[in-house]
Amino acid sequence: MTRRLLLVAGIPGTGKTTFCQCLHRNEGWIHLDIDWLGTSKPWPNEQLRQSWHEAISTNNPTNFVDACKRAGNVAIDWMFPVHCISI
Repeated sequence: MTRRLLLVAGIPGTGKTTFCQCLHRNEGWIHLDIDWLGTSKPWPNEQLRQSWHEAISTNNPTNFVDACKRAGNVAIDWMFPVHCISI
């Protein structure tokens, strides 16, 4: 089974969150909104939370990407252009 990791990036108000929520509701995707990742909102998966914090602290997203692939289809809602990050 193919697992997908979708990065949805753009300026505020363009429908990123709405689109990702639609994937979550209608297709069962895991939705991660970068805006709330540092808040007290619960993570859908503890392994994703741990690997996200590791990726941020080491500037290496490899384990986070692997954790996303193990978790299922994941849509990440990003509030700025993807070219602003190093992947």
